[in-house]
Amino acid sequence: MNQTSVYSERVVQTSDFSRLKQSLSFWRESVAQILYDVDCRIFNIEY
Repeated sequence: MNQTSVYSERVVQTSDFSRLKQSLSFWRESVAQILYDVDCRIFNIEY
């Protein structure tokens, strides 16, 4: 019983971690896209 609960806790932690990693990479891509757009706008305004 103890081992089973420890195992299921580990599985839950792992799935949470992968979900967190997915959302982090998604946010990083979104932020990179926004920064790229802002850079292009600033570049176009300056030159």
